[in-house]
Amino acid sequence: MAEKKFKSVRHVKDNSEMIYIPAGEFLMGCDEDDLDGETREKPKRKIYLNDYYIDKNPVTIGQYIEFVKSSSYNVRGDFKRVIDQSFMYDQKMEHAATCLTWEDVKSYCNWAGKRLPTEAEWEKAARGTDGRIFPWGNKWDKNFCDNPFMDKKEHVRKKQNFDGTLPVGRFPEGTSIYGVMDMIGSVEEWCSDWYDFYYYRYGHMRNPQGPPSGRYKVIRGVSHTTGQLNLYRCSKRGFCTPDVGRISTIGFRCCKNPEA
Repeated sequence: MAEKKFKSVRHVKDNSEMIYIPAGEFLMGCDEDDLDGETREKPKRKIYLNDYYIDKNPVTIGQYIEFVKSSSYNVRGDFKRVIDQSFMYDQKMEHAATCLTWEDVKSYCNWAGKRLPTEAEWEKAARGTDGRIFPWGNKWDKNFCDNPFMDKKEHVRKKQNFDGTLPVGRFPEGTSIYGVMDMIGSVEEWCSDWYDFYYYRYGHMRNPQGPPSGRYKVIRGVSHTTGQLNLYRCSKRGFCTPDVGRISTIGFRCCKNPEA
């Protein structure tokens, strides 16, 4: 089968590949009668988004370290402590950067001349325009994980031979229709939006930005530690207080507007 070609650019500041997501409508959320979906994911609606670019992969430890060195940024989360204590430091430069607060990841985006994705942008990049359940389609792909209910540590060892965070791009089977990787199966990811349980019922249908304020920030995606198949859906929503910086399963990726 011929390899699919996706429009992408190289962002010079942090040497990241970014995938172009064209403007248009997509199906966000899930149907009211979807038994796997949670109330906070309902209803399914057509949402219009302007075009944008999104990182092909989550930001890596190596990229985040370069940001800290270049800017002398004082990390609020446990990122530096975890790195300092890592006995596999040199082998983890291509792993997804975690243990960062929302302000930590926003500061990286500002330094790189980019921004965090809205949860609508994240979801469109993950599932395309046809409302698919998983990045690749509507049926579970056994190549992604032969047994989605297997012990997750065994699953991780099978893929990389050691526990912990994952190198980016470790699960190419989970690539979205646009060529964006690791939307599920690597780490959960910070988004720009404040979280509201019922936002899908009243939010804007054109370039939604989330509520104006809140207590929690939106988290999207599913980490490799998740054991239930129904939680791997692209429409799954999560949340976390923005000052929490000790969670090793939450990372991030950046977006930018075409003119940026």
